[in-house]
Order: sequence, then structure tokens, then C-alpha cells
Amino acid sequence: MKRNLRLFIIIFVSFLMFFLLNVKPVNAASANISGKTSAQKGESVTITASVNAGAWNLTLSGAGQSVQLVGQTNTTGNASDSKSITFVANSDTTFTLTGDITDYNEEIPRNVSKSTTVKVSEKTQSVPTQTNNNQSQNATNNNNNKKSNNANLSNLGIRPNDFSGFKAWTTTYNVTVPENVGTIEVYAKAQDSKAKVTGIGKKQLQKGKNIASVIVTAEDGTKKTYTINITRKEETTENKEDEQEENTDGEGAEVTEEIKANGLLELNIGDLNLSPEFQSDIYEYTVKYTGEDTRLDINTVATNEDYAIEIIGNEDLKEGENLITILVSDLEGNNIANYQITVIKSLIDEEELLQQLQREKEEKKDKMIMIGCVVAIVLAIIIIFIILRKRNREEYTNEYSRANNRKNNQLEDFDENMRYKGNSRNRQNKRADKEEYSYNYSKMYDDDSNKRKNRGKRFK
Repeated sequence: MKRNLRLFIIIFVSFLMFFLLNVKPVNAASANISGKTSAQKGESVTITASVNAGAWNLTLSGAGQSVQLVGQTNTTGNASDSKSITFVANSDTTFTLTGDITDYNEEIPRNVSKSTTVKVSEKTQSVPTQTNNNQSQNATNNNNNKKSNNANLSNLGIRPNDFSGFKAWTTTYNVTVPENVGTIEVYAKAQDSKAKVTGIGKKQLQKGKNIASVIVTAEDGTKKTYTINITRKEETTENKEDEQEENTDGEGAEVTEEIKANGLLELNIGDLNLSPEFQSDIYEYTVKYTGEDTRLDINTVATNEDYAIEIIGNEDLKEGENLITILVSDLEGNNIANYQITVIKSLIDEEELLQQLQREKEEKKDKMIMIGCVVAIVLAIIIIFIILRKRNREEYTNEYSRANNRKNNQLEDFDENMRYKGNSRNRQNKRADKEEYSYNYSKMYDDDSNKRKNRGKRFK
């Protein structure tokens, strides 16, 4: 019994240790860059890079300085490390954290590319207390010097085939022009005379959908974009055949190719992927960005080196959707092409977060399966233990019963022997008593005879 119990304990402890040694920790490898994002000129600012991983090779750089974070864990699970850069803020400074990290339970490293920008403002000067008259005068001056934030249009349209129903608060309009209209002119007027309007002028139309964007910049820098979606009807079959005949001339074909490629020849935003892939005649794109930068590095090349390129909306990018407009115009200021890029900015890489959650879910599932296996094994061991214990108890009961039977048989045999021996002894005793009785009787008889003889002699 003790031996079976000892075997059960050994097996249970072995499986428990196996389970504990094979449970994987949660995948939590990460790298972050933190610190103040705004400071006054001359202020001392510290930017810190931190990492939690199994192995890491990172570089924190900015403000003319650079520090390395290189290492790996010496224990089970991920380890943490951090490095900092301290600088005196004189102008807007961007810090970047690049390199790769590897989780303790993974073999493939993951790239890290994060950044943060410290915005520097002029140091606030203390203003001495003035009299009530001076305060009133200053308030009046401030009101007079306050810049307008009016970025509305009072009028907007195209020539020819203009549309109706313009309202200052409506920023998107749709219009369809015939297929023979290859060029239109966008006109607009701002409500505030101090506001600046861009995106007006002549615009060449491609077949299908075209976009004309008019940007209004208020006196204080507030921007507002009005968008006109212009659909040029497709040509009929007869017109297409006529166009093909006209384009048999080399000069006509060259003009068609020039119109098709007019605008930008190249457009890229750092290492981000544009969706769809860039083409000169595609004017709407979407790009996803993860990080804390408020401005993206946009590189453009125009189809004509004399064209002017203006990028609007690439300042102070907020989390969520941001609209960046790229205007291409000729030397006379006529609009050639407008490109719109919708930037979806997030501080956390949602795809990486989803992958991590998926990995955690799979690891949790594996853990539950392993727990279930351990529980099943433990239950099987308990059942086997109970069966063995019951069997041993039955064997012990049977053996005890057999021993009792043997004991009872022996007692019966002993009693029988004792009865037999008792009967023999009784017979022997009876014989001995009989012999003793016969002896005593004979002796008594002899004694009486002698007494009688002696009595007769005394009287003589």
C-alpha cells in the first residue's frame, strides 16, 4: 500500500514539473521612446528609449547625439534596458529609435522604427503690472492685432459646365462634363480678403474621374480644403476610332502620352507604402503611419522641371485621418494636377498589436490544452491508484478470510484432539482408580484379617 502511494506521488510531481517547465511566458517584446514633446527655448530636455525583449540592438539618435542599446537576457523571459539623451532645446528636434528586437520565445527579430519630435517655443517673458489704462490699451491692441481664422469661400465653380448650389460650409461637390471637354478653369473667391486661395486656374481633364482641390489659408494659418469631383464622360466608339486615326501621326501620339503623364513623375513618403501604387494619373492615395511624428518626409518629382509643387496639410498631423494635398502648377500659376493623400496616423501599430494578441491567444490555447492533458493524466493516475488500492484491499480481505478459515480448522482439529486425549485420560484414570480401589480394598481386607488374628491371641 505504501509503495503504491509513493509511486503515485512521484508520477504526479514529475508531470507537474514537466508542465511548469513547458509553459511559455506571454510575448511582450517592445521598444518605446518617451519624453517631453514641447519645451521652451533654453530648457533642458531628456529623451529616453526603453526596451523589453530577449535580445535587442537599437540606436537612439537626435540633437547631434547617439546612444546604443545592445544586449540580451541572461534569465528566463524578457529583460529590460533603457538609455537617455539630454540636450538643451534651441529649435524643433526629432529623435529616432531604430534597430531590431527579438522576443525570448522567438528566433526572428522584429524591426523597430519610432520617433518623437520636441517642439520648441520662445521663452515666455514676464510682463510687469500696468495701470488700468495701460491694460485697456493693451487689450485694444491685442484685439486689433488678432488675426482672422476665416477660411471660407464666398464663391466656387468651374468654366465651362459650371455647377450650382455652392454653400460655404459644403466642401465637396460633384460635376460631370462632356467627353469633348478636355480643359476646365477652376475659380474661387475667399470671404476674407486677407485669406490666400490656391488650386484655382486651368486644369486638364483625364477620361473618367478628376479631382480639383481648392485650399483656403486664413490669415492665422487655418486651412480649409474644397474638393470638386469632375467626371469626364467616356468617348463613344466612333470617337475612339477617330482618335486612333488622328493618333497615327507621331505628334498626336506624343501629346496624348504627355497628357497622360502630366503632374508628378515620382511620389514617395519615406518607407511607407502608398495604396494604390503610385501612378501619375492616379490622384487619390491612402497611407498608414505609426509613430509620433507630426510631419512626414514627402519626396516628389514633377513631369516637367519647370512645374511648381506645393504640399499642403503636412504639418501638425493628428492621430486618425489627415488629408495632405499636393498641388502641381506651371510657371503661370495654372493648376496642372492635384494629388490627395489620406494619412491614417496611429501611435500604436495595430497590425502588430493584433498579431501579438493572436500569439497570446494561441499560447493561451496551448496552455489550456496542456493543463487539460495534465488534469487528464492526474485523473488517470488517481483512478489507477483507486483501482490498485481496491484490488489490494480485496486481496487482503481474501487472505484474511483464508487465514481465519485455516485458524478455525486448526482450532477444530485441536479441540478434537483435546477431546480424544481427554477421553483417553479418563479411561486411564478410571483404570488407575479401579486398580487403586482394588489395591485399597485388598489391603483393607488384609488389615481386617490381621486384626482379627491379633485379638484372639490377646485373650489367651
